[in-house]
Amino acid sequence: MEPFFITGQKRVGKTSLALATAEFATAHDPKKELHVHYVLWGDVAHSDPEKSVKLLGESIERFILGKLPSEFTKEVGNYSGSLADLVSVSEAAEKIDKEKRFIIVIDEFDEIPKELFLQGNLAETFFANLRSLSRRKNIGLMLVGGENMPFIMDRQGQKLNNFSRVNLSYFSRDNEWEDFQLMIRKPVEGILSWHDDAISEIFNISNGNPYFAKIVCAGVTGNAVKERDTDITYDEVKIATDRELSSLGANSFAHLWQDGIPKPSSEREPDILRRSRVLVAAARCVRQVIPLSTTNVYLNRAFSSLTEAEVVAVLRDFEQRYVLKEEGGEYIFVLPIFGAWLADIGVQQLISDRLSEELVSLVLDEENSAAILSEEVVELAKGWHTYRGLKIGSDEITAWYQQVENPRDQRLLFSILQRAKVFSEAHIRERLRESFEILRPSIPVYVTRSRNARRDDIIVTYVDGQAKSGSTYASLYAEENKISSASVLSPNTFQEEFRKREELVESISAVVIIDDIAATGDSLSGNVQKFIDNNLECLRSVKVMVNTIVSTKRAQDRILQSISKIDNVDVDFRTCEVLAEKHFALPEDRSGFKGVDDWERAKALCIDIGSKIDKRRPLGYGEMGLLVVFPTNVPNNTLPLLRSYSRTSSKSAWKPLFERVNH
Repeated sequence: MEPFFITGQKRVGKTSLALATAEFATAHDPKKELHVHYVLWGDVAHSDPEKSVKLLGESIERFILGKLPSEFTKEVGNYSGSLADLVSVSEAAEKIDKEKRFIIVIDEFDEIPKELFLQGNLAETFFANLRSLSRRKNIGLMLVGGENMPFIMDRQGQKLNNFSRVNLSYFSRDNEWEDFQLMIRKPVEGILSWHDDAISEIFNISNGNPYFAKIVCAGVTGNAVKERDTDITYDEVKIATDRELSSLGANSFAHLWQDGIPKPSSEREPDILRRSRVLVAAARCVRQVIPLSTTNVYLNRAFSSLTEAEVVAVLRDFEQRYVLKEEGGEYIFVLPIFGAWLADIGVQQLISDRLSEELVSLVLDEENSAAILSEEVVELAKGWHTYRGLKIGSDEITAWYQQVENPRDQRLLFSILQRAKVFSEAHIRERLRESFEILRPSIPVYVTRSRNARRDDIIVTYVDGQAKSGSTYASLYAEENKISSASVLSPNTFQEEFRKREELVESISAVVIIDDIAATGDSLSGNVQKFIDNNLECLRSVKVMVNTIVSTKRAQDRILQSISKIDNVDVDFRTCEVLAEKHFALPEDRSGFKGVDDWERAKALCIDIGSKIDKRRPLGYGEMGLLVVFPTNVPNNTLPLLRSYSRTSSKSAWKPLFERVNH
């Protein structure tokens, strides 16, 4: 009962495979307690996505309860926006009969609305429900969809990572030739006699695609009945193919240029139009019997707005999707009947109507408004200083946001980047001087014996461990505030070194604990408490000041609450700056975004990319999504897509703008 999903081009028999698999499993179930429920997404589709979820939940519940004893009664579940109640239905069924199992087949799953997979609470709930159901011992989930299926699954991949993927393609002449012959001969066995050359020609024109092979077979059979000729040769197949071409509409082939676009359905129109225009140019080449090369396709374009770069990109896309195949610099149609149809009547059907042009214009206008101007990038880069000694320039920024293809998503990433707080070393030093000014009124006045003398009455330390940022900023704090470098003590040997300092100086006025950032406040408050407990005797008579360069409001409250419970040491916490909402990638007040839709889209984008970096924490440690960058490193609370590489080594691996160094 392992969950899986089937994907591939339309019309290759995915539904047939799913149902045949379920039928085979049912027939071979020794207990005879395996039950199959088939749901076509169109049967539960609704303009309101929540209503679709409700209809789906009710359909599955009725099916399961219908297989239980009639005397069993259960309160109808509430499926308004959630399938969670199906878990209790599954549990009830298991208690009644542990042998009963239920296979749920959801077909056309790639037709679900974007609200159910791309963004927002409804999508997260829907896929979390599917994951929960797939883990039930008596439930088997089988999802079926076309080329858009991987796009949907990738958006919520971290939730359905237990689903296996099955790719279905055309019949293989090398490995499945006998099966292909059986598909043609068996339905008319004893009625029609198929010559080997006839079956070979059907395979050639369809390249083993079962849908188009069956269309040709239907034409052959119809002609055989009309002519009362039961002997089928190559000639009959050729005649039937030529006749069927003119009767085929664009709907038979539309999936070849409409599917496999990794975008929500509302944003696919420009790509569909570009593909259609390239196919029109390709059809003109076929009509002229000239090679289908990139140059010839471009020269035969019917739309002057189609650029050479677009032609190259579309042809490569068709090649990757197995619509075209490149051989020696020339392209051929993987599905020969498609190429023949294009040259015959397909061109007329591919010319876009006025409505399509208007839809494209609207989407393109949106893309243009989202386009990032070079002057914006230059202006952003100009305000930043070096990171780890390297200048992050406009080229690096552009390469970073262009890792996503959609212009609107690029704009969202750029707007997040514009709100990043990128500290310079000068800024850090200024903050450390400010933090000392906060401390100064609460300690005795220090009298220096010479102009260049360093203070030795203040101890500076850190609590985040060796080789962490705290040690660096402790030394910098001492340097900026003219404190002796000998007064910077390691927490590991603090007691011993503190006693030595007491013997060398007149008195110790304060102990300063330095850290760069308090994000959640949990680590710092815990480390401070541990430090005080370990060094209580040394700290009883001195002022202890915990300082951070920057802090969130949440961390500030957490730390102040923690230190308020410490009675035997005079300890205080101050931060030089409390982070504003704009320095969070996804602030709760949604500042920095045009509206809720942009905020939710940005969240989905950050989680999508972030999950490829860190599945458990796609928004960073504590799920805070901070936008903070220090001169030599980036906190782990900062948004992962800013600071870390994705774990995959493929060409699509994510590259950060500010690479974090892990100590």
